[in-house]
Amino acid sequence: MWLDSLEKRLRKVDGYEELSFLPLAEVENLQLKALGCDATPILVREEYLFTYEELKKHHPNPNVGGMVLTGHPGIGTSLL
Repeated sequence: MWLDSLEKRLRKVDGYEELSFLPLAEVENLQLKALGCDATPILVREEYLFTYEELKKHHPNPNVGGMVLTGHPGIGTSLL
């Protein structure tokens, strides 16, 4: 998935246009459990995508990046 868009793997949450999730099949396909992620589906909020895009604007190398979210139970797993 290197340099590939995550957007095509995300699915919309019914009734919540601003929310998307990475389904279990994609979590397994990306082998995220091998990286220590024990979640099944992973919720991706619109704010996370906005924050990631803003952070990328400030990184000198556009081919390198990642994001870790902390603050609530279940958040804090690094996917990149």
